[in-house]
Amino acid sequence: MTTGTLLLVYVIGGGIAQKEWTSALVPLRITHPEFLILFFCGVAMYAAWRYWYYAIHLEITRRKIRDYLKSDKSILVLYGKSENEMSPTLTHLVAPKVKQAMTGHSLRIPPGFNPREALLFTKVDYSESNDELVKQIVAAAYAKYFPSLDAGQIEVRSVIDESPQTAFWANITPRNTKTWLPCVVEDIDLFAPIWLNGIGLALLFSSWVFCWPSSLCVFGGK
Repeated sequence: MTTGTLLLVYVIGGGIAQKEWTSALVPLRITHPEFLILFFCGVAMYAAWRYWYYAIHLEITRRKIRDYLKSDKSILVLYGKSENEMSPTLTHLVAPKVKQAMTGHSLRIPPGFNPREALLFTKVDYSESNDELVKQIVAAAYAKYFPSLDAGQIEVRSVIDESPQTAFWANITPRNTKTWLPCVVEDIDLFAPIWLNGIGLALLFSSWVFCWPSSLCVFGGK
């Protein structure tokens, strides 16, 4: 983010590489300072790539978790049973369907996302009368990823009607401005080291090619 910010300040501020540059601290004189700008561009591109790879691609981020929770078949919700109570029921004749669904669910969990957090047991018996209560439990469990999340933004649907304890998929559909807007702002901030460097590099290279306002010209362009 620092390299991108400095690059933007340099370009927008009308930075110009002089014919030569002399350091006031050490006996050093550079006769081709334009290469320092090119080197800085390389650092900016490397910094953006490195941040994307190590901080976003390899790491579990709140954005990845939100994308997963919003996707179809994201949360396997088992009503009326806790995790310990559910295990014995897997030996039931139709248990393979439940086990298959849980296995498929586990494969979709983003690497690094705690399975115990991704697989939700509401411990509430499902019926038409308490559907709202179950949604409220789901909303409370994931409000830390979606600000102001409420039951109206939760969708629940049956997937295994023959299971000994009915299993349901639940996913989040942000509709409230108080919910999706903070998430968008957080995502913009997450990618700031990438888009700041990108904008800075784009403006710098464009100022070399096109006739920009003087404040956006470098290398003495007009």
